[in-house]
Amino acid sequence: MQIDSKELEFIQERRNKTFNQMKENSILMISPNPSSKRSNDTDNKYKPNSDLVYLSGYSEEDTVLLLSKNDVNKCYLSVLPKDQDKETWTGRRYGPEGAKNNFKVDEAFSNEEFDKKIEELFKNCFTIYYSFGINENYDNRFLEAYKSASRNIPRNYIGPREIINSNQIVHELRLVKDKLELNNLKKSCKIAAQGHIEGMKYIKPDLFEYQIQSKVEQKFLSKGGLHPSYPSICATGENATILHYTRNTDLLKDGDLFLIDAGTEYNHYCSDITRTYPVNGKFSDIQIEVYNIVLESQLKAIQRCKPGNSFLSVHEEALKTITKGLVQLGILKDEMDKLIREEQFKPYYMHRTSHWLGLETHDSGNYCYLKNKKDLSNINSRILEPGMILTVEPGLYFQPHIKDIPKKLKGIGVRIEDDILITEEGYEDLTSEVPKTIKDIETLMNDV
Repeated sequence: MQIDSKELEFIQERRNKTFNQMKENSILMISPNPSSKRSNDTDNKYKPNSDLVYLSGYSEEDTVLLLSKNDVNKCYLSVLPKDQDKETWTGRRYGPEGAKNNFKVDEAFSNEEFDKKIEELFKNCFTIYYSFGINENYDNRFLEAYKSASRNIPRNYIGPREIINSNQIVHELRLVKDKLELNNLKKSCKIAAQGHIEGMKYIKPDLFEYQIQSKVEQKFLSKGGLHPSYPSICATGENATILHYTRNTDLLKDGDLFLIDAGTEYNHYCSDITRTYPVNGKFSDIQIEVYNIVLESQLKAIQRCKPGNSFLSVHEEALKTITKGLVQLGILKDEMDKLIREEQFKPYYMHRTSHWLGLETHDSGNYCYLKNKKDLSNINSRILEPGMILTVEPGLYFQPHIKDIPKKLKGIGVRIEDDILITEEGYEDLTSEVPKTIKDIETLMNDV
């Protein structure tokens, strides 16, 4: 874990924006993600709390960030202490001194001092910002410190009076990316695109799904994408109708479609791409028909990705084309408005079209907002702004068990997904390098 001075400038600016949103005499606390077991005495690769990375750049386990807004704004880190024996086994630690010197915080201390330190800080504030449910251990320690700080103060003395969810500040800030974040996201998308192209070139009958997965993820690694954004979905035939299929052990068969949904992390930032290819390099007539409905739906939805349009309008645009396509296929029969209102498309298109993208694959930030906080029924879709990044990923899924659909459609699953940056002028497709027209896919697959 290394961090340069330019990156720290962006991080300090994020902290300043956070301080500006906090109330006077307040504390904001970000707890660490817990570690998780792979097996008996082996842990999974640790993924730090994205809010902590956003506001500190620090990614070691068991780290807590504290922002204190008072007469002087201060930033604290509670970190693992230096321990030569443990570092021999699991890697070097910065320790409190290294954290303070390298991450521009006002104070860093060993997490052995954490409980005492936060109680002292809590005694000198009115408001605490904290998000429960991330780490049960720290939830309990937070509550103990809060109760102790509240119990031990005189009636006329400052002390904690309210707890506010820190997501209301930090997740809203994370929704609009700064220049450094955009650079990382563009690099992540570039690497992911190269991985997808590598995998597409390798697809042919009688290979296993995991063999395609290996080609995609090897390219990720070779370009600096050190970890998949999520478990890669490599689904042949009817497996493509399972939205989050990750077994990846079946054999590719001539005449089937093959769906790849995979992305990588670069400097903690995620990409997320989906493409659907013909296993033998050529789409059949019915596959072309379904594929082009999904492609048209995606292209029209992407056109809605402009400042001033709502997040919901992207999904609504995709739904129109998907529903129209289901009518053309003879699956649905009725007026378009009624079909959409009654969600008769749901058996074949059961998910939303978009999600935010950033430090998480399904990144933070609300999709809706209240115009009037006193009227909880007055919920409105989020308006798109420059700097936001969302996916656009419509699909059609004809699961084999569904009755009353033509046999030729059963087992076909198609999804097409790109990562879209909202710009001042409109949008930028960060993953357009990966072919997605019928002609471009067939040309590239048959030129190998």
